[in-house]
Amino acid sequence: MAIGQTIAGVKIVRLDRIYPSGRNQGLIDFKLVCLPADRNPVELGICVLPFLDIEVVNEAYMRLLVYKDFGIDLLCLIRPGDLKTNLCQSPIWLPKLLSNDIGGSPISLKPIDLLGILTTLSVFSHKQQHGVTNEAICAYLRAEELLIKNELIKSILTTTKF
Repeated sequence: MAIGQTIAGVKIVRLDRIYPSGRNQGLIDFKLVCLPADRNPVELGICVLPFLDIEVVNEAYMRLLVYKDFGIDLLCLIRPGDLKTNLCQSPIWLPKLLSNDIGGSPISLKPIDLLGILTTLSVFSHKQQHGVTNEAICAYLRAEELLIKNELIKSILTTTKF
C-alpha cells in the first residue's frame, strides 16, 4: 500500500509480518524495511503493546531488550497513554528500551490514528464479499493518500532514531 512511497523523508521498501516464535512470542508484530535519506536500509521492528496489566507489560519490555535476536535493527514501541505515565508504571525496563544503546522510540497510541488502518484491514478482510480487488483497494488508498497522511505512520517514521 505505502510500499515504494516516501513518508516523512523515509522510503518504505517492504513490510514483513513477524510470526510468533521463540523469545519473540508474538511481541514484535511486523518489521518495516525502510530507506532513510542517505542511509542503508533499516529493518524497523514495530511492537504494539496495548496491554494494561503492568506485569505483562514489564515482561514484554524485558523480552524486547533482545530485539536484535529477532532480525531487526531498531525497535518502535507503540503503547496507549503518554510516555510519562508509562515511565512511572515501568521505571526499570522502559528506560532501558529507550536508552541510546538500544535506540528504541516510543509512540503514543491514539484511537483516532488507528481508524484508517483498521478500516483498511476490515476492507481487505471482506474484499471477496464486496467484490473488491487488492488493486482497487490499493489504488484508492494511493489516490486519497490515506496511509501517507496517517499520523501514526508519520509518528513511527519521524520518531525513530535512524
